[in-house]
Amino acid sequence: MKNYNVIVIGAGAGLEIVSKALSSGLNVALVEKGKVGGTCLNVGCVPSKMLIYPADRIREIEEAKKLGIHARIDHIDFSAIMERMRKAVKDGQNSIEKEIKNSKNLDFYNAEAHFIGEYVLETKNEKIRGEKIFIVSGARHIIPLPKAWIRLNI
Repeated sequence: MKNYNVIVIGAGAGLEIVSKALSSGLNVALVEKGKVGGTCLNVGCVPSKMLIYPADRIREIEEAKKLGIHARIDHIDFSAIMERMRKAVKDGQNSIEKEIKNSKNLDFYNAEAHFIGEYVLETKNEKIRGEKIFIVSGARHIIPLPKAWIRLNI
């Protein structure tokens, strides 16, 4: 069983904890079952801003005539907009993966982890123990099934 000073579950906001622990000279394990970067990089802040920005420019052009500016949009290359967004996300992931790979005193487990005892996790059929374990796995929304909806009698 490998022993760590710190285990962090979640390679989104959890990367801040990893960075602080490594800069303090601690031995760290990072566990992430999905893509590194968390919600913000992969499906939240970054991609949404990359799509909102061109939409805002389109709206400005459409509204410019109110200011006496006559312009028109001949074509919107939605494929190019999407490709730009996907490239930004992939570049972010690659940058994080490179830093993880080049970090000393950091082991990366790209898999699920389950607690199997006090301070002990199992991931990829390997047991790891941490003096401190941080669960920074984020959250997922859930859409309730119709049978679970509460009906209000107003």
